[in-house]
Amino acid sequence: MPTPWRCYKPQTKCTKGKLDSSSFKTVVDVFPLSKLDIIVSFSIKRPATSRSQQEKDKQEEFLIFKGVKFDDREYIRFGVFLNADKTVNANELDKTEYAGSYSSLPHVHAHNASHEYVPREFKLAITELLEDNGLEYDDTIVVTVVPKEGSEVISIENVEVELTDCSSPGDNGA
Repeated sequence: MPTPWRCYKPQTKCTKGKLDSSSFKTVVDVFPLSKLDIIVSFSIKRPATSRSQQEKDKQEEFLIFKGVKFDDREYIRFGVFLNADKTVNANELDKTEYAGSYSSLPHVHAHNASHEYVPREFKLAITELLEDNGLEYDDTIVVTVVPKEGSEVISIENVEVELTDCSSPGDNGA
């Protein structure tokens, strides 16, 4: 059965041109974030730019949210955009700037009052997204995080961009 959405790529942009990353606070000025209750935009440095296709095939670039904590009794959700500022319409997910979202359903039942704030890590592969938005040659990119649900119980310790080795199918690391 065909799945036409599998390779679908958005074609429209919500931002005209590139944002000036120097006009945004840096990641170290914004994080740690104790409460994700407003839209947050920040600039973040990339580990490498202008990578060849061979380099991209060997290593994927990831945007990593570290130490994401929340009340696991609550439904939470936030969206992430690249090269989009605070005016982004977070309900328009068919834009090229949309990187992805994090969500978690409640895991503790009402009869059990205990809950946990276990730090989690959220990774978004952004190599292809950087290409699609013309950002692959930029040293610094703008990231916008948009709270959607349960924002008063979400905190984020740090955000980083890292290159991670890709493994081929059937590659056992030998």
